Amino acid sequence: MFHSAHLNARAELRLSLETKLRQALGTSQLALHFQPKFDTRTLALSGMEALLRWEHPELGFVSPAQFIPIAEETSLILPLGDWVLRTACEQLTAWQRMGLGKFSCAVNLSVAQFRDRELPQRIARIIADTGIAPSQLEFELTESVIMHDEAVTNHMLAELRHLGVTLAIDDFGTGYSSLGYLKRLPVNTVKIDRSFVQGLHDGSDDRRSWKPSSRWRTACALRWLPKVLSKHHNSNCCSVTAASLCRAFCLPAPWPRPLLRAG
Repeated sequence: MFHSAHLNARAELRLSLETKLRQALGTSQLALHFQPKFDTRTLALSGMEALLRWEHPELGFVSPAQFIPIAEETSLILPLGDWVLRTACEQLTAWQRMGLGKFSCAVNLSVAQFRDRELPQRIARIIADTGIAPSQLEFELTESVIMHDEAVTNHMLAELRHLGVTLAIDDFGTGYSSLGYLKRLPVNTVKIDRSFVQGLHDGSDDRRSWKPSSRWRTACALRWLPKVLSKHHNSNCCSVTAASLCRAFCLPAPWPRPLLRAG
């Protein structure tokens, strides 16, 4: 009885969150925060990653770990993804008008979005509507997204690249894709999972074992972006991978839009 009651409670919570998420679409409950990315050579801000946040008037902050899976299992992820992309593009345009520069912005793509044949057309329409340069957009895909039919994956990636956007594989190392498979994909960047760089201190076995992959990276003309945890990891892992960009989780937290100002 207890097990059954627990399952019923979980099902009710899930349905409640789905209903509330549908109601939140197009309201001020949803907002984008921006995770900064820095050039490790100059420490200059080089771009952003758009992160979706949900603040419900009764529930308070709802973790993406709670509502993103629900959106992915329903039809909500498509309008939600379009909203994220359009809002991110509009913010890039606003920052340019404020004189803050021409930033790039990374946006995540889910499996459902990636499998949608109309995705390239919708992206092209949003780019045209907002007036940003396609090269300012980077789409992040996890290994689970690309580990399906290779021909279909390559076709969609080629269509997206044709738009002029850049493509990145996120959290590399958490799935089962090989370096050889990545080499065949038309992607620009590989973002290394944090578990790969946590042990990259001087003299470690992890550091020595990573050097062949660093040489492979150079040969394949891919940009590798470590997700680092501290300034110490920042300098060490980037010297190993020869990466020029880092997304640092212990430096600034993701920023709400109003925090970025001219001057």
